[in-house]
Amino acid sequence: MRIVASADARSLVADRGSAFYVELRTPKCCNRSLTLLEVSTEPPADLDDFQRFEGEGVIVMMKTTGHRLPDELSIELVGKRKPKLRGYWDGCSFKL
Repeated sequence: MRIVASADARSLVADRGSAFYVELRTPKCCNRSLTLLEVSTEPPADLDDFQRFEGEGVIVMMKTTGHRLPDELSIELVGKRKPKLRGYWDGCSFKL
């Protein structure tokens, strides 16, 4: 898996912690065919199912239980007033 992180996202993780934490969430709608990515700099309480990846000078802890890895995981910081991390699975903000 190739990791691409924007300069703003790398700066944020340097200020707030040591890694990005990526989880895949499936909402209860859409016949459970849609999986969304949640990205944070805050570690979850339970890291047992997370895998560690490194690339572009950052560490990504990703929970991929039951999912194949993307070819590329991109992480960006979006928003001016309330900046938020956003992850992209092979260019999409969701995984089908």
